[in-house]
Amino acid sequence: MELRQKILLILSEYGSEAITGTSTKVKTAFESIAEDIVSIALSKKYRNIRVSSAFSDIHKTIAVPWIACSDTKENRVQYREALIMLLFRADMAGLYLTINQGGGMKYAAPITTLDFLEDMEIGSLELSKEFAHIIDSGFSFDRNIDLADPGVISKTHEKGTVAYKYYPRSELPIEDEIERDIGTVLDAYEKFISNLHSEDLTLIREEDFLNEQEQRERQTRNLSYSELLKKAEAPVETTYKQVLSN
Repeated sequence: MELRQKILLILSEYGSEAITGTSTKVKTAFESIAEDIVSIALSKKYRNIRVSSAFSDIHKTIAVPWIACSDTKENRVQYREALIMLLFRADMAGLYLTINQGGGMKYAAPITTLDFLEDMEIGSLELSKEFAHIIDSGFSFDRNIDLADPGVISKTHEKGTVAYKYYPRSELPIEDEIERDIGTVLDAYEKFISNLHSEDLTLIREEDFLNEQEQRERQTRNLSYSELLKKAEAPVETTYKQVLSN
């Protein structure tokens, strides 16, 4: 089955699975798309890519299913971590191919959901300059991504989006175009990681001056955003405007 057909299968059948449970067919489609992305990366001699999906990580249906690609190299500049993502709208009207700010941000203390979302947006805007060249390939850098879901996780994806291209279900492009777009973000991402890795080496030298106790204290008091989301007490908001008004 071609990549395009697998995407259509998910867009056609995932919605009903939210009630009946994850079917083998839909789960297999997610796993196979992940394998396709790895194959595209390998064809470009990019061997450090790692791909996971909502199913491989949490084994259940969620409002906005995703497939995420990250580099296997250690990323020590946490606030600049980035991912390639396929984000399916909650209403299955289409999907986005995105570059997103990843989950490496650290906070010295718990913060509010609103502050967290604002932080994600600021971080994604800071990353925009690193990927600006893909605008020539039809990617958008506006803030108009809409995942059709009011939940905190979905809003996190939206606010963390650096660049995106939207594929409506009714106008899904041909196979070659989808593969070419994935290749474009892989090229941009590999270049970003290579530059980041060079900066990391400088950071490592600076951190060598920190003593062991300072390192332990830093690790103890830092809270990652993934941990923050797990501990969030706020219920799912109905709209982001209501989040802003709280």
